[in-house]
Amino acid sequence: MKVSLIMLLLAAIVATGATMTSAYAQQNGESMEAMESMEAMESMEAMEAPMPPSPFAPGQSVYFPHAMIGQITSNLPLPPFDMTNGNAIFGVIIPNLGTWIHQEVSPHFADPSLSFRYVTLILNAGYDATAPYHETAVGVYSRIDNRPASESADSYNINVASIYSGYRMGMAFDPDREPQWRAMMTNNGLDPDDDTGLDLDCSQTHQLDSPIAIGNLASKCVLEARWSDGFNHFGDETPGQPFRDTTGYSPVNSANELVDPSRWQPLIKQLREGTWVSQQFTTPQWAVTEPYSDIDPREFRAPPPFASDHAFMDDYKAQADEVLAAVAGLTDEQKMLVEYFDNKARETLFFPAVEALPNTMDFWQLDFMLHIAQFDAGIVAWQEKARYDAVRPVTAINYLYSDEIVQTYGIGGDGPRSIAGSEWYSYANTGDHPEYPSATACFCAAQAQAWRNYLGGDEIPDVTLPNGEVVDGFVGILPAGSSIHEPGVTPANDVVVTYDTWTEYEQDCAESRIWAGLHFRAAVEESLNTCSDIGNAAWDYFSTLLDGTAPLRQPAEKQDQDPLLNRPHFTGR
Repeated sequence: MKVSLIMLLLAAIVATGATMTSAYAQQNGESMEAMESMEAMESMEAMEAPMPPSPFAPGQSVYFPHAMIGQITSNLPLPPFDMTNGNAIFGVIIPNLGTWIHQEVSPHFADPSLSFRYVTLILNAGYDATAPYHETAVGVYSRIDNRPASESADSYNINVASIYSGYRMGMAFDPDREPQWRAMMTNNGLDPDDDTGLDLDCSQTHQLDSPIAIGNLASKCVLEARWSDGFNHFGDETPGQPFRDTTGYSPVNSANELVDPSRWQPLIKQLREGTWVSQQFTTPQWAVTEPYSDIDPREFRAPPPFASDHAFMDDYKAQADEVLAAVAGLTDEQKMLVEYFDNKARETLFFPAVEALPNTMDFWQLDFMLHIAQFDAGIVAWQEKARYDAVRPVTAINYLYSDEIVQTYGIGGDGPRSIAGSEWYSYANTGDHPEYPSATACFCAAQAQAWRNYLGGDEIPDVTLPNGEVVDGFVGILPAGSSIHEPGVTPANDVVVTYDTWTEYEQDCAESRIWAGLHFRAAVEESLNTCSDIGNAAWDYFSTLLDGTAPLRQPAEKQDQDPLLNRPHFTGR
């Protein structure tokens, strides 16, 4: 079993603490010794929680527990950013927009629908803003003539366009943070009131020589094109209630009454001290959102999860018993794999190849391609989740063993514990959506296939870093005690693991869902079978963007409701 355990605070757009500072120092040619003398390091030394051991080998990443993330993201001053030689992703975009996503949208990036929504649109804007500085690339929703090679000889124009694109997205997504977004600009010598390019028509081709106009126009066109794409991002269909369901989904079971043990039951969760709320299916309208790649989501179908029909009690109990045994036998390493794959921000900066990317533009390209794959995979996963509305393991186990004693995972290095079946719960938080198929396994399958296309095969090759050092292609360290769910206790020792192939990666991703008690086996196996081709479609579409043959996309539109929703439920009830 090999995997990089670097549960970073990153969403394709997120980094923290020493990792962020170290990456910035490498990008700007500064030594860590020099950085340690800065106010940023003084601030970190003042934190009550000790920082994880710092000087890991280049290419390795560090996971920060929740309490430390809060301190880092709120207290750590950013080092000066070098607009000419630096990378705006690491120096500006990640610390600002990434921190906002972690604090306001999805702590630890465990909510895939909202995380992928925001991150994909930010990456789309950044990609479109830097495409003109590529020899042949074109934007998705804007057309700007490619600039002379001399304008991308250093990173200045690319960084300026990137930061303006991020600024406009931040202002659209959370205008209440305007002081932060404006400071992001002024701290880097940029004018937040420069609206050059915002008056241009997104349906026309433009010849622009100003990186400010390019960044502004790219973001404007992405926002306009994705405004009514079916996700109900800004509440057009439910005024005053952005992201609210538009499909009419209603669960058969309530949080307090199990009517059908084969169907999804919302769980009761603590919102804050003294306040408990019932789960709701998060953004079921993702299933009617227009994809980026040229797929028809209605052609991607998973077979019925017959073992989840309690009418077939032997199969129903057998899959529940497999999950029970897996959770009771959880090891430290498995717990950390669960947490790693639960974080939907893992797909880029865990990978040393990213450090070898020459500049900001290459990062936008790679990460946007990966997010096309995962965003479109989410459409398919949500479509099938709504169609099958299948029971989660926690509900099935509570139902089967309510009056019995069962075994569950031990805390830290302790062995399994005995608890009442009615009190059994998963190791990680059970998602706010039906069980089948597994969304996380679907994301992993699509992402892994996109990486295979990017790298030219299943093998994850060694990587030569900018300093000339050759490191394993997928390597990371997870310090002792850095667990989210068992902070200070798990893992007992540092975990250092790697993956050699994407097949190993996606298989462990799928297995981790069973180890955690989040999914039954059929859900993860069918996700691997169903979602890999979405990664191919993402790569195919992205390749046409990069070689300049992709047509200008028209504004995205909401898809028709899945016609299979009108058929009887697979259980016949």
